[in-house]
Amino acid sequence: MKDNLLYSLTNLRRHIQPRDTFAIMLGLIPCYLLIVLIDRYAVNVPYWDIWDWSVSRYALDTPFSLGDFWFLKNEHRVFLPQIIGMLIAKSTSLDMIIRNYAKVFVAVLTYSSLYLLYRSRAASRASPIIAIPFSLFSFTLAFWPDWINPVILATPLSMLSFLFALWAIMAITPGWKALGLAALSALFSSLSFSTGNATWIVIGIVMWFVGYRQIRHYVTWAVISLAVLIPYSYDLFNSQSIIRNTPLGDLAGLLEFFLTFIGAPIAIGNYLIQFRAMTMGIIGILGIIFLAIGIGRHIKDGHRKMLPWLGIAAWVLMGGAATALGRAAFIGIEGAKASRYALFQSFFWIAFVAMLAIALSEPRRSMQRDTRGYRFALMDLFPMGMAIIIAFGFANSNLYKLEDESFNDFTIQLTEGRSCLIMYQTAADSCLQLLHPSANRIRELMPGLITREASFLFSSEFIVEQAITDALNPEEIYPTNRIIDGETYEVIFQHPPSSLSWRFHLTEKSDSIILNTGLLVDIPARYDALPSDGVLFQVSVTMDGQQKIFLEKFILPREYGQGFEPIRLDLSEYSGEAIILTFTTQAGIDENAHTNYDWAMWLRPELIYE
Repeated sequence: MKDNLLYSLTNLRRHIQPRDTFAIMLGLIPCYLLIVLIDRYAVNVPYWDIWDWSVSRYALDTPFSLGDFWFLKNEHRVFLPQIIGMLIAKSTSLDMIIRNYAKVFVAVLTYSSLYLLYRSRAASRASPIIAIPFSLFSFTLAFWPDWINPVILATPLSMLSFLFALWAIMAITPGWKALGLAALSALFSSLSFSTGNATWIVIGIVMWFVGYRQIRHYVTWAVISLAVLIPYSYDLFNSQSIIRNTPLGDLAGLLEFFLTFIGAPIAIGNYLIQFRAMTMGIIGILGIIFLAIGIGRHIKDGHRKMLPWLGIAAWVLMGGAATALGRAAFIGIEGAKASRYALFQSFFWIAFVAMLAIALSEPRRSMQRDTRGYRFALMDLFPMGMAIIIAFGFANSNLYKLEDESFNDFTIQLTEGRSCLIMYQTAADSCLQLLHPSANRIRELMPGLITREASFLFSSEFIVEQAITDALNPEEIYPTNRIIDGETYEVIFQHPPSSLSWRFHLTEKSDSIILNTGLLVDIPARYDALPSDGVLFQVSVTMDGQQKIFLEKFILPREYGQGFEPIRLDLSEYSGEAIILTFTTQAGIDENAHTNYDWAMWLRPELIYE
C-alpha cells in the first residue's frame, strides 16, 4: 500500500474515472440554483449576533490577539469561523454577501469530498449516480433562509473538517502521518463548532477498524484529544448553556427532541409536523442499524465500504444528542426543527443514502442476487422502500420551503433593516431591532462603520422601495425596463408631480463622487388626449437641513430616434457626509402645464466613486 497523500481516496487511478467529473458537475446544478437564489434574495447587511463580534471589531478597529477568537459563543468556540469572518470583513469592507458565498463554497467542497469518498470504495458501474442525492442534500433548500444568513458558517466548516479527518485516518496507511493529519483536521472541526468535538471520539473508534493496533497510537490520540477538550470545556458552565440544559431526569423530553432533530429534513411533506419528524428519526436510526447488519453479512468487502458512512452517522447522532441537552429545555421541541440545523441533519441522511446505494448496487459476496428469503427482504426490498420514502419526504419538505411565505420574510426583514441603517440616527428602535436586539448598540457602531467604509453603507443602488416617496399617485413610481427604439433600458418611472429621496453616507476617500443618470420623457404609440407639454426634472441634496439644487432641467417629449439626456453631477463636496438625495419631477414650468403623458424617466441612476 502506498503511503502518500494521493492515496487519499484509496487508489484514485483505479476507482475514479473521467465520468466522475461529469457526475460532479451534474450534481452542481442544484448549487447553481442556490447561487441564483442568493443573488436574488441576499442583502448586504449584518444580522443579529454578528454585530457583537465581526461588526464590532471592524467598526471600532480595536487591536486583538488570537486569544480573542477563543471566547465562548454560547456553547461554541468558533475560532476558525471568526478568523475567516474577520479576514472577509477586512478584505471586503464587511461585505456580508461574500460570507454567504463562502458558505456555498464550503458546501461544494463537502459535496465533492462525499462523492469521491463513496466512489473510491465503490465497485458498481452505477455508482456515479450517487452524485444526485449527495448534491440535493448538500444544497438543500430546507436550510433556507440560512443560506442568506451571513452568521451560519461554523457548521459547514466543522463538517468539512470532520470529513478530512475521516479521509486521513481511512485512506492513508496507518501511521503517524495519517494520525497527524487527522488530529489537525479534528482540531479545526472542534474550533469551528462544538459538535466538532465528537470528531475525536468517532475517529478514535474508526482507527481500530482501519487497522491501528499499536497502543502508542491510541495514547497519542487520547493525549491530543484531552489537550483540546479540557481547555475547550473550561468555563463552559458559566456560558449561556447552563440555563439551557434539560434535566437528565426528563429523558422522554430529550429523546423526543433528539428523534425530531434527526428526522426533520425528510419528515414527508411539511417537516414542521413533529410526529412525522419523530417517526422518520426512528426509521433512520433503525434503518442504519438494519443496513449495517445486511451489508456486513452479504456485501463483498462490506465493512470497508460502509465504515465512513457509519462514522458520519455516528458523528451526527452525537451532535444531535448534544443539541438536545443544550436546547431542549431552553427553546423546546421547536428548536429541533429549526432550519439552521437542516444542513447538519442532512449529513445523517447522506450517510443513510450512501448505505442504501451500497445495499442496492454493490456486488454480493456470492456474486449473485438471492431472490428468496430474508436476504432478499434485507438487501433489496428494504433499501428500495427506504429510497422511495426518503425521496418523497425530501422533495416535499423542500417544496414546502419554496411555497412557504417565510421564503421571502428573512429578505424583507434584512431589506427593511438596511433602510433604517441608512437613517440610523433617527430610525425607530423597532426598525433597528430587526437586525439586533439593542438599537443603541447599532447606533454606537454606525459612525465607526461609516468611517471605515463598510460596504453595506455605500451601495450605489437606488432602490425605489427604500426611498421616501411623495407623490399624488405613488403607484405611478416604479423601477422598470423600457424599450425605446428597439433598445432596452433600466429606468425609474416617476410621473409628476412627485419626489423620491434617498439617504446616503458618502465615502471619505474618493476624489470625486459622480451621480450618473439620464432624463427622458417618453411618448405613446398614439394619443387619446393632449400630448405632454414637458417635464421639469430636478436633483437636490439636503444636509443638516440645508438644501442645494444641483440640477433643474426642462425636458420636452422625445422625438423618434432621440435618447436620454445624459447627466453627470459631481457630489464630491459632500464626501464623508450623510445626505438626502432627492429626485423631483414637475409638470412643466408654469401653472398652466398639465400632466398628460408626462412619462418621466430617469436612466438607472448610479453613484460612481473615482
